[in-house]
Amino acid sequence: MKKRQPFIDVHRGVVVVLMVLHHTIDAWIVDGDRHGHLYRALRALGGLPAPGFLFLAGLSSALVLAAERRKGIAPGKRLRTGIQRGLYILGIAFAFRLAIFFLDRNHLNDWPMIFRVDILNCMGVALALVAGLSALARSGRASSVLAAALGLAFLLCAPLVAGHPLSFPTPLLGNYFAGTGPLVLFPLFPWLAFAALGFVVGESLARLLDRAPDPPRVRGWARRWGLVALALWVAAFALNHGSFHLYPRYDWWKASPAYMAERLSVQLLVLWLCAEVVTRYKERFHQADPLQLVGRHSLSIYLIHVELAYGHWSNPLHGVLSLPQAIAAMAAMNLAMYGLAHLVEWRDRRKRARLRLASLAAAG
Repeated sequence: MKKRQPFIDVHRGVVVVLMVLHHTIDAWIVDGDRHGHLYRALRALGGLPAPGFLFLAGLSSALVLAAERRKGIAPGKRLRTGIQRGLYILGIAFAFRLAIFFLDRNHLNDWPMIFRVDILNCMGVALALVAGLSALARSGRASSVLAAALGLAFLLCAPLVAGHPLSFPTPLLGNYFAGTGPLVLFPLFPWLAFAALGFVVGESLARLLDRAPDPPRVRGWARRWGLVALALWVAAFALNHGSFHLYPRYDWWKASPAYMAERLSVQLLVLWLCAEVVTRYKERFHQADPLQLVGRHSLSIYLIHVELAYGHWSNPLHGVLSLPQAIAAMAAMNLAMYGLAHLVEWRDRRKRARLRLASLAAAG
């Protein structure tokens, strides 16, 4: 449990590559090329990163919480640290938006852009709620039940909440929950469900790693979740195409439980694939493996590449590239982010080395 699980980093690396693909093409392609089978396929792939990041954040949070529980850390302290982790991500989100606001030379009247509800905002609040509440449970199974109930509640209630103006206690908090307004991309209804259900998957992995962490058992665990994904997909398809409709009208793309369940099932299938391949051929997936490397440094890559894709400095490229040119630019951006990951990894190694030397000096 102390070591990172390489297949999780590979999964996160896949999400990073697709994120860079989506943002680069979305920002730089000319409007006239936004059509055709290839473009639609790239757009479909671009829809995978956001649920992937939330799902993996919940999964990783469950592994951390399980380690804290195993060490005997009191529920109250687990609650505080769980909330602090979420607030840390939320703080990064606001700091990032503030920096972008000034880097892109926005007018001061546009200050509400700083409070845009983007993926990091949603992730921070979701982790604070899911990990914080689940930390109060006395056992891993109990925390799984609590997280599952929270996730299903946000998923199934999304059509009733999303898009409806909420001003209590403030309009800003209402935006986080209901997703009203042009500056809200990832409201908690239904996006919190990805983090919560990722937490359930992570808690089941934590129990497995405590009992039998050998690769065949990890593959068996992943296959079971893969079967859950297939069942979830079938259920979502039946719900979508059946004659019985549980909800009144709602936005399919933003609040449909069936559509979100399909997106969750894709993440479970990707997790299954990564676990199968990485644990079976683990000698090929060393720490310098490109997908693992970018997966470990996904936050740094997110912060840098968003400004490179959408910011003031790349303005001459916005909306002017053909589809083949945008694909080439996407490949170049991914290579640049791979280089950035190497740079961050080198910085982290130097920092760890300095800390070791300082510890040795203090002990001597």
